[in-house]
Amino acid sequence: MPISILGEEGKWVVQPSEGEDSFLESGKSEQLWIGGQVAAASEEASSWTMQSGGSEMLHTVTTQERCLYVHQGEIVIGVPQDSFDVVGSDDATTCIIFLARCISNNKLLVSHIDTAERSHGLEAYIDALAATDASSPAASVAPDSVFAAATSEAVVDVYISGGLQNDDGSEELLAAIIAALEATSVECRIQLLAACKHNSAFQFRAESGEPPLAFPRVPGCAFVRGQVKAASFPVETRGPNSYIRQASIFCTEGDEFRVISRLTDDGQFSLQIKPYENSLPKETLLGIASLPDAQFLQETSSSPHCEPLTYVSEMRQSLQVLINEEEQALFGSLKEGSEALLYRHTGAGGTWERVA
Repeated sequence: MPISILGEEGKWVVQPSEGEDSFLESGKSEQLWIGGQVAAASEEASSWTMQSGGSEMLHTVTTQERCLYVHQGEIVIGVPQDSFDVVGSDDATTCIIFLARCISNNKLLVSHIDTAERSHGLEAYIDALAATDASSPAASVAPDSVFAAATSEAVVDVYISGGLQNDDGSEELLAAIIAALEATSVECRIQLLAACKHNSAFQFRAESGEPPLAFPRVPGCAFVRGQVKAASFPVETRGPNSYIRQASIFCTEGDEFRVISRLTDDGQFSLQIKPYENSLPKETLLGIASLPDAQFLQETSSSPHCEPLTYVSEMRQSLQVLINEEEQALFGSLKEGSEALLYRHTGAGGTWERVA
C-alpha cells in the first residue's frame, strides 16, 4: 500500500511499501512528519517536540476559548477555521483522530474514528470539504449532495493521530484511512502521521514476563488557531450535552459517522445532535452501571490499561443519561419524526445556546 510523504522540495510523492512490511515501515519509520519538518516523539509527555525549536506543542483547552469538541464516532465538516479557537478531540487510545483542512477555502474536517468500518465513506466527506469555495456553505450538509462537485485541483492537508502499535483494530483502522485518502478525487497531503507505532510508548513488565503495554503518546489532537497541536480537553470544554452525545456509542446501530455539523436557515454554522434510539434494555444498562469500577473499566473499554482517570466517572454519567432518558426528544422513535437538537456557539465564555 502506498503512502504519501513530503519530499525535500515540498513535493508530495508516493513511496510504495517493500515486501511484506506494513506501509508504516516505508520512509522515515522512526519519525513523525509535521508540515515537512521532522518531529521527535517525546517519551516523557503527551506532546510533540519540534527538533527545529524544541518547544512543546501541548495545548490545554480552557472554557474561555471558542471550542468545538468532537466525540468518538462523530464527524464535523465544513467548519470555517476562524469560527473557533479550537476544533479537535481527545482520549484516543485505539481510536484515531483525523483532521483535514482544505487549502482553497480554509474549512476544516475533524473526526474521532473508532473502527475501520466507521471510516467507510470518509473519502466522500473529504471530497465534500473540497467541493466548497470560501463563500459556500455546502460542506455543512450531508456529503452525498456535494461531493460530486469536488475538483481534482483541490488540495487538502491531512493530520492523523492516535492508535496503538500491535493493536489489530488500530492498524486496520489506519490502513482503512489511508485507503480512503487514495480513493478521494482531490490531492491529499499527509502533514502529520503520528499513529500506531509512531504514537506508542511502552511500559515493560520484565518481572511478570508479560509483553509490554502500549500507551498513547498523544491522546488528543486539534486545530488550535490555525495550527495543529497535541491537545487536552477538560470535561467542561466538551459540550454541548457531552454525556448525551457520548452515550450514543452504547446503543446506536450501524457504522456510519454521526454528523454533528449543520447549516441553519440563516446561514450560520451550528452543532446538531441527531435523534437515536435507546435500543439497550434498561436491565442491561442497569447491570453495566452496577459493576464495580475495575470491572466496569474492563467491560466498556478496548484499552483499559491506558484510559484517563476520569473515564469511569464520565462513562457512568453517560449511561445514566440512557437509564433516565433525560432528553426525550432524542430517544423517541425515529419514525415519529424526532428532530435534532441544534446549538450555536455564543462566542463568549466558551458556551453554547440552544437554537429553536
